[in-house]
Amino acid sequence: MMTLVPTLRALSCSLMFVGLGLTLVSPAPVYAVQDQSTFKESDNRRAGLGPREPALTVEFPNAARVRGVSHGRAEASVLVDADGMPLDFLVTSQTDAAFGRALLDHLKTLAYQPAKMRGRPVPARCGFSYEFTAQQATGMNVLDASASKNLLGQAKPILTPVVESKLDHPLEIIDGVVPTQPKGYPRPDKPLKISVTFFVDESGQLRTPNVESAGAPELLAPVIGALSTWKFKVPTVGGKPALVYAGRTFLLAQAP
Repeated sequence: MMTLVPTLRALSCSLMFVGLGLTLVSPAPVYAVQDQSTFKESDNRRAGLGPREPALTVEFPNAARVRGVSHGRAEASVLVDADGMPLDFLVTSQTDAAFGRALLDHLKTLAYQPAKMRGRPVPARCGFSYEFTAQQATGMNVLDASASKNLLGQAKPILTPVVESKLDHPLEIIDGVVPTQPKGYPRPDKPLKISVTFFVDESGQLRTPNVESAGAPELLAPVIGALSTWKFKVPTVGGKPALVYAGRTFLLAQAP
């Protein structure tokens, strides 16, 4: 596997990979669970659940019920390839670890459909948010709709992503494959600019990347494949590992 040269190990959020045609710029955008598509053509769609999947219904976890936890919320991110196969699952927010596990376990049992760009299937990220209430848990007092909503609003997440500006230090990439144009791709008249967003987990691994803008559908798969290999120095807030949501814009290097 081709890796970034050692001199890149201490680079931060605004830099140039000299000779590789890759420039990392742009601060992280504000985090949002549901990704907003940047593609406007009518033959485009977001990645998501397969057309035969029913509405998302997750069983209330016993691990929360036995501890008397009657309400909460979890959010997760799924990377889906151009064939509709899920490549990565990540809990991005949770008010209790039991809710995050329950949502993730359920998402792993479902079928997905890929995103489309100009009529062609492409890899993309999709996001899910689920609210767990006492009505789902047998043996617990049932709350009316208004009371349940109030309790959900009071639940504080024990995990939520931060933007890069909140970190003790900017993200430092330590390993990974440089994104390049696919072999045989026509030489462009001007440099190809790609904008991406991604999560970096508490171990420093880049997770569930998404291409937010690109000139052609055939560019998405090689970019996402390369980004999925990126490893960063462990991100921290107050000295503790943190989940981060970040963004980059770079020029796509030509294939060797």
